Amino acid sequence: LHSNSLIFMRLVILTLLLFASANSRLFAGNKQAVRLFSGAIPDAEIRKQCMDKISRVQWLRLNENELQKIRSENPKELNLEIPLPDGQVLSLVLERVQVESPGFQIKTSGSKIFAAAWNKPLHYRGLVAGKKSSLAAISLAESEVSGVISFGEGNYNLLRLRNGNPNQYALFNDRDIREENPFRCHSEGLQQGFREAARQLRPEPESPQSGNCRRVDIFFECDYRMFQDNGSTVQGTVDF
Repeated sequence: LHSNSLIFMRLVILTLLLFASANSRLFAGNKQAVRLFSGAIPDAEIRKQCMDKISRVQWLRLNENELQKIRSENPKELNLEIPLPDGQVLSLVLERVQVESPGFQIKTSGSKIFAAAWNKPLHYRGLVAGKKSSLAAISLAESEVSGVISFGEGNYNLLRLRNGNPNQYALFNDRDIREENPFRCHSEGLQQGFREAARQLRPEPESPQSGNCRRVDIFFECDYRMFQDNGSTVQGTVDF
């Protein structure tokens, strides 16, 4: 798994995804729930490395055929089932959102624009069925899934294991991380601002949300280590 700093950074990115299209409405509908994952136990060495850092983990295996089916169909709405370490199965009610701005660009070292074809991930945001004040964000890249799920019991992080097997995943609650996160923001009030924004953006079905939402462009800078950790490819790094 990644270091705590990278986990926190990814949580921030996916939190921003939760904010995207926050004025849209969510409808559970009657869509059949999709199970992208099944239970799977990695080898003993991987388990030991993870359990040294995280006290409780749900080990998962990605159904790659199901992932490609969703990406080819590109549905506007999606229901996903995600198993938790305690045996619960969460039903996520999601809708597709646009994260990239109209002027989105990928630049490599030397500020060169990445001109090769980029297989754009599908991004979804929504809630957990039956859970009040819940939030969920899931991204479906060409060969990887990631996400954050929050419903009052901490944040569940869904990440691929970096052990050479592209279909092995870990789902864990950030409350179960043993090591203290060394990351410090040093921007007064920013983390409180994230929490307050998340509280305000939770869907309220009984009162339509205002459409006066302003959007800003942001950029993320990736270092060489992140490039190496993601297959030494631009596609993998941008997907991450």
